[in-house]
Amino acid sequence: DWIKRVHRRVAQEFGWEMRRHPDGVRLGQHAVFLIPREATIVDGLLDLLVQTIHRITVRSERRVALSLAHNVEKVYGKERLLAVIADAALAEPHGTVSEVIFPVVGEKRLNAIIAEHKLKGDWNIQVFEKMRRSYAGHYRRMVPMLLDILEFRSNNTGHRPVLDAVTWLGQQWSSGQRVVRSDDGTPIHLVIPPKWRNAVLGGKDQVNRISYELCVLLSLRECLRCKEIWVSGASRYCNPDDDLPKDFNDNRDQYYEDLGLSKDGKTFTAGIRQELEAELRALNDNLPH
Repeated sequence: DWIKRVHRRVAQEFGWEMRRHPDGVRLGQHAVFLIPREATIVDGLLDLLVQTIHRITVRSERRVALSLAHNVEKVYGKERLLAVIADAALAEPHGTVSEVIFPVVGEKRLNAIIAEHKLKGDWNIQVFEKMRRSYAGHYRRMVPMLLDILEFRSNNTGHRPVLDAVTWLGQQWSSGQRVVRSDDGTPIHLVIPPKWRNAVLGGKDQVNRISYELCVLLSLRECLRCKEIWVSGASRYCNPDDDLPKDFNDNRDQYYEDLGLSKDGKTFTAGIRQELEAELRALNDNLPH
């Protein structure tokens, strides 16, 4: 609170007013003023990093969705079609497909369902390839500068692999290798999502460098958003332990009571689920009007 008061006072003074103060007062006020200012700049850089990674993902998914829409006929009401096919099959269990299924659904629609399913099976691969091209062709130039000036930390050992991967990236930017080996100390576990392992990992324990960097950044974004990984000198992305009062462990029950929260996780989520269900039902009832 004291730092905030000094920061507001310095921010409201003009340059000629600051020069009227003695050197000790002026320099001290400037030093205190720069403490939250530095945190604001660090938060801005982290927002830029998080938003950039999100933009890469969203744009790639949108482009793949548009491509699928142009190349494949969209089939709606698949559950209803499945019920129709089941009814027809049960009504004539000994009949042939051409005599029982085709008359109620149609061969053309069945082929469209198969084609849509096959393309959706390649959805993750197509999205990742779009993301990789976007990252390698444009966004990759800014990442080394951000990682070089930001100091990432974590209090949770479960997310240590992601932190190790970020450190590894900072050490390997100047190597210029396009392919690295997983047995050379490259963190793999909990860094590369299973759905993209085939796109990142090659034969003989080889790891595609650019694809691996993209996976690390995606994992880092998720950890930053939930504060499993925090940044030294930041304000909104600071150490989550600093967000709690100093006497939180001693007065934990009292704080929960003041906030009207339950210490039981299942009770807490059940209340949120009940509230969400009530709001969705209200939306469903009022939407026609």
